[in-house]
Amino acid sequence: MCGRLYSALVDRTLFLVTVIVLSLSGCVGKSSAAELVGDGQRDLSPPIMVETITTPVIEVANAVGVSGAEIGIFGTGFGAAQGTVSILGASAEVVLWTDGFVKAIVPEVADGVGVLALQSAENATTSSPFTVYTIDPSFLQPPNITFENIAAGRTVYTHNVESSFCYQQPENNSAAPSEFLTDYRCGSNGLTRTGSAQFTADSAMGEVAIVAVELGQELVGDYFFSYFVNGNWYPRPNSGTFPESNPRNYLLEVSADSTNGSDGTWQTLLTVVDNDRSQRTHKLTVPAGGYNWMRMYVTDSNADATGEVGNDFGLREIRLFAVNGDGSLPDSFVIYGDSLTSSNFETIGATGFAAVVKRLRQTDHDMPLTTYGLVGQNSTGLMDQAEIDYDIYDALAQDEMQVNARFWGIALGTNDAGDPASAIGVAGANVTEFGNRLDAAVADLIALGRVPIVARIPDTDESRGGFGSLETKRKILADIDAVTAKYRLIPGPDLYTAFRYNIEEEGSSFFGNDGTHHDDLGMVKVIDLWAESFTNAVSGTPLIQPTSTPALVPTLAPTSTPVATGNLLGDVSCDAVRNVTDALYISQYIVNLRRAVASCPQTEDTLQLSQCDVDESQACDIVDALYIVQCEEGIGNLLCAGERSVRQDMDSADLSLIPAGSGQIAVAATLSSDQTTIGALTVDLHYDPETTVPLECEVGDDITGACNVAFEAGTVRLTGANIATQAGEVVFGIVRFAPLAGANCDPSPCESAEITASPRILSTSNGDLILHGDMQQTLSFDGVPTNIGLDSAETDRSITHIWLLISAAILLFIWFSLRWIANWIKA
Repeated sequence: MCGRLYSALVDRTLFLVTVIVLSLSGCVGKSSAAELVGDGQRDLSPPIMVETITTPVIEVANAVGVSGAEIGIFGTGFGAAQGTVSILGASAEVVLWTDGFVKAIVPEVADGVGVLALQSAENATTSSPFTVYTIDPSFLQPPNITFENIAAGRTVYTHNVESSFCYQQPENNSAAPSEFLTDYRCGSNGLTRTGSAQFTADSAMGEVAIVAVELGQELVGDYFFSYFVNGNWYPRPNSGTFPESNPRNYLLEVSADSTNGSDGTWQTLLTVVDNDRSQRTHKLTVPAGGYNWMRMYVTDSNADATGEVGNDFGLREIRLFAVNGDGSLPDSFVIYGDSLTSSNFETIGATGFAAVVKRLRQTDHDMPLTTYGLVGQNSTGLMDQAEIDYDIYDALAQDEMQVNARFWGIALGTNDAGDPASAIGVAGANVTEFGNRLDAAVADLIALGRVPIVARIPDTDESRGGFGSLETKRKILADIDAVTAKYRLIPGPDLYTAFRYNIEEEGSSFFGNDGTHHDDLGMVKVIDLWAESFTNAVSGTPLIQPTSTPALVPTLAPTSTPVATGNLLGDVSCDAVRNVTDALYISQYIVNLRRAVASCPQTEDTLQLSQCDVDESQACDIVDALYIVQCEEGIGNLLCAGERSVRQDMDSADLSLIPAGSGQIAVAATLSSDQTTIGALTVDLHYDPETTVPLECEVGDDITGACNVAFEAGTVRLTGANIATQAGEVVFGIVRFAPLAGANCDPSPCESAEITASPRILSTSNGDLILHGDMQQTLSFDGVPTNIGLDSAETDRSITHIWLLISAAILLFIWFSLRWIANWIKA
C-alpha cells in the first residue's frame, strides 16, 4: 500500500496546525532504507517529514457592507501567497493580500446575514459574521438644491487688520488677507490649514473691523453667508484667553455704490449679537436694488476683554453661497465629532473637504460644510442633554448654522474606546452604551429628514499611547457596523482600515506624537475618505478617487464613425446616440435594476449618470426618459427642438389603484382635466410582506418603463414614460400580488391585501409636476389563497441540511478509513 497518512496537531496558542506526513514503506520512488541507530539496530520506523500550515485568524474585519464596497480584514496567518475570500457564499474580488491584511470587494449578492470566509493558499480557513444590505433608496435621492460660492477668489477689502499669520508656499512669505480670505491657500508642508488674518474690533476702544468683497454681480434673493475661524464648536466666551477668537457682535450688509468696502451706503440684512462660535452660516435675503457688495461689519470680538487694541478676532475664510434649484434636498453637509474633527477639518483651500468633493464630483459647485468638532466628546454628545449646548440635538436646533443640512456625518467613538470614564461622559458607561446611544441618534436624524453617515473610528497607535485597546475598539466598530446595517445607511468612511494599515504597513505616518491625533498626512487622509463617502451619497455610486490635483480628462480623436465619448446629453447608454434605449436605461436605474457610473465606458448593468439630467431639474428621473422618448417621436421639448415653458406644479390630478383580474391590481393615473395628458410616473406600491407577495409586474402598452418587485421588502417600484397623447386615465403598469401561504391573517385564509401607492413623480406630457397624495386601497383575492411554496430562506435551509448530511457521511467514511489504515500498519 502506498500513500501518506496525515495527523493534525493543533497548537491553540500559536494558531498553527502541524501536519505530520508519514511515508508508507514499499512505495515506488520512496526511499525505504533503514538507518542504523544506537547499538547498530536498524530503525524500522518510517521517515517523518513535518509541514507546518498556519491557521488564519481574523482579528478585526468589517461586519457589514454593500455590494461593490471595499472592506478590510486584519488578522494573522493569512499567508504571503494570495488566497480567497467569499461573502455569503459568493467569491469576493481581492484587491490586496498580505499575511496580516486583506482588502476585498463585497460581491453582488442578495441581502442577507451569513459569514465572510477567508481561505489561505494552503487551504486553511477562518470566518467571521457578515451582513450584506442594500442602501435605503430614500438616502440616495439626488439633491435638488446646490450651492455656488460666488465669493471664491474675489478680492477682499479689509479695515483694521492687525496682522496676518497666513504663509503661502513655497516662498513662505506672508500673504495679504485680500488674497486668502476668499481663497484660502496658506499653510505648511504644502497643506492649507495654518494661520489667519487678525483683526481689531473693540467697541470700548472705538474700533470696528470690516471684511468686504465686491461680487461682480447683482445680488437678489436668498444667499448663505458663512465664515470660518477653526473647526472647534465649543462656545468661546468673551474672555480674552484665546488668541484666535471669534467675532462677537457684527452686521451683515450690502451696498450698491461702495468703492472700497468702507464708503458708500450700506443696508443691514442681519444683526448678530453675542455670537460665541468659531464658524457660522447665516441665511440672507437680499432685496432688489443693484447690490453688488457684501460685508461683515464687526464691532466686538470674544478676545477684547483685556481692553487692549490688537488681535481681537481671527478669520481664515468668508464665503457667500448662491442657491441653485428649488426643493427640499439641499446639497449640504455636517460632521459632528470630537477633537479629530476639530483639527482635521481646519484644512480648507485646495486640500480641504469642499475642494476634494468638487474634484470627485467633477463640478464647479461648492457645498456648505459645518464641522462640530468637540475636544473630548464621546457618545454622550448623541444624547439630548439640557445642561450643555453642544450635543447633536443642540446642533440640529440651529438650522441656520448648517443650512438645514441634509447629510449628517457622525465621527465619534475614539474617546469612548479610549476613556470609558471620561469627565464629559457617564463614568464607565461609554463603551457599553455606545451602540444604544448611536442607534437612538440615527433614528432621530432619520425621523427629522436627515441622512446619517457614520464613520468607522480610526485605529490608534497604542505603542505611542494612542487611545483605546483592541477590545474596546472592536466593540465600538461592531456597534457602528450594526447600526449601519440596521438602518441601511450609506457606508461612512472606513477610517479604521486606512489607519490600521498605515500603522502596520506604512510606519504610522498618519499620527502625531500621542498616537491618536493626526499629522498633516493623516488629516488629508480623513478628508479624502469623508469626501468620497459624501460624493457616493450624492451620486449613489463611487466616482473617482481623490487626487492631489484635478484629474485630466483625455480628449478623444475624431473618427469617421460615432465614438461613445459620453458627451451627448441623454446618451446614458454610451453608444453615441440618444434613443429609446437610453429612456429604458433611466427607467431601470430608477427602480434599482441598473447602477450609475460617472462616465463611459460602462458595464452591462450601469448607466452614465452625468448625461441623464436632460430637463435641467438637478435629478435623474422619469421625466428625463420622457423627454428622450418624445424626441424620438418628433415631439419638441427642452431637450430637442421645440418650445416649452418653465416646469411648474399642477394640482388637478389623483392617483388611483384599480382591480385588474384575479389576484392582480393595476396602477392608473387619472387627471381631472380632460385636456391634459399624463406623461410620466414613478410610484412605490407598499404591501405587507408578512401576508402578501408580489409575483410579477409589467409596464403598460405605449409605456417605456420598468418595474421591480424586489425593489425592497414591502415595496414594488414602477416607473414609465407615456408617448401616447390621450388625456384622462392611463394604465402605467400591472403588478400581480398573491396571498402568502401560511400567513397569519385574520380572518384566515387571507382574503385581501392593503396596498398603498406613494407617488414619487407624476407629471404631464410636457414635464410639469402634478401635485398628488398617497392612495390606499384594500383589494380582494379571488378563490383559495395561492400556495407559492417555500420561501427562499426555507429553501436555503433545506439545501443546507442536505449538504450537512452529505458532509457528515463523508467525514465518517474518512474516519473509518483512517482507523483501518492505522490498524493495518500496527499489524
